[in-house]
Amino acid sequence: MVAMKIAIIGAGPTGLVAAHELLKTGASVTIFEGEGDVGGLVRMVPSEGEPLEAFYHHIFTSDGAVPELAEEMGLQDRLRWYKPSNALFVRGKLRPFTTPGDLLRLDALSLMDRVRFGLFVLRAQRRRHWGELEGITARQWVEKEAGRAVYEVLWHPLLRSKFGEHADDIGATWLWNKIKLRSSSRGAHQHQEMLGYMDGGFGLLYETLAEDLRRRGGQIRLSCPVKRVDRAFEGGLRVTTPEGEERFDRLLATCSPAALAELAPGLPEDFRHRLTALRHMANLCLLMECDASLSSYYWISVAEERCPFVAVVEHTNLLPSSRYGGRHVIYLSRYIDPEDPLFRASSSEVEAVFLDALEGLFPAWSRDSVRRSRLFRARDAQPVAVRGYDALRPPHATPWPEVTLAAMAQIFPEDRGQNYALRMGRRAPELMGLAGGGAS
Repeated sequence: MVAMKIAIIGAGPTGLVAAHELLKTGASVTIFEGEGDVGGLVRMVPSEGEPLEAFYHHIFTSDGAVPELAEEMGLQDRLRWYKPSNALFVRGKLRPFTTPGDLLRLDALSLMDRVRFGLFVLRAQRRRHWGELEGITARQWVEKEAGRAVYEVLWHPLLRSKFGEHADDIGATWLWNKIKLRSSSRGAHQHQEMLGYMDGGFGLLYETLAEDLRRRGGQIRLSCPVKRVDRAFEGGLRVTTPEGEERFDRLLATCSPAALAELAPGLPEDFRHRLTALRHMANLCLLMECDASLSSYYWISVAEERCPFVAVVEHTNLLPSSRYGGRHVIYLSRYIDPEDPLFRASSSEVEAVFLDALEGLFPAWSRDSVRRSRLFRARDAQPVAVRGYDALRPPHATPWPEVTLAAMAQIFPEDRGQNYALRMGRRAPELMGLAGGGAS
């Protein structure tokens, strides 16, 4: 019996673990990746010490898929748990925002609004079903449950920084899940959040998985983007790359829905329209290795609408700077419309905009302490989960039975993240109708 030939677009977490599962069915698997390394948004870059991730990551205590894969790859001892210290920059002031007590002391809100905010978060944490939230926006939900001041002072600037002009259209379900996720990362007494990070970076997990796939006969073709997918007259698919044209029986696309619509112009027009109708925000992430620390906080959410970034992540306030040659590692993250001129600006221009704002937030800190900086861009980094998003998501099955879509935009009500990407990849044989075997 001839092994089924399966192509996978993308060597990120979903594509790699999908290949891992599909090889178990006896299929022949080839992954096509446009970048020069594996990992997708979890790819690694060198530093003065241990490698760093191009885009910051951590996991929550509720994220079971990452520890499961780490154990399978023999890396479970590298996964460690840390107590983060978080803050909120709002109304021109940096305020601790780690514990419930910090919320009660949040003087950017009146005492009554703080109480309403706390009760709102508590009710959100206890909510089990999200269906009735799908018909309203996050703004409508927050203003009804916590009041307009809570939305305008806290949530609107954060949503605006993440979703731009779509901020007031974001669904209540998306916000509910974010609140639920953060509460699930706290300890048994609900007062201390715990975050997980892997020694050597999460990229090590995917590099190890890639090596395992190759040992088992899987192929990973790096710097080899898929250019076009067509149905073959003789059956199956023709996949075109810079290396030429190759026939496959099945294809799993882990790219964005819009990317699949572009790669497969022969798909029915109504389905392609559904794929391209989903919006994504891009991301600009400035990674800096510095002589000086910014603050004592790991994660700072910036609720200032004029600030060009939404998060300041000082990685070396979670892990010791000694791992990175004694330098302080800081990420500045901005979600942005991919058509915004800033997304297309040069790295030096973006860095200047970011550092001007950072020195404004932290006057005692100087850009002179930056010893190395690198800017990373991701075009389809964050699906725009508007009200009613569940009904907008395309199905995994496409009008072409040979093609299956497994994209970040299909993860809901959970948001994007390693845990959910891995969970989706684990389901690849089921999603492709191959759970019973991969022969043809």
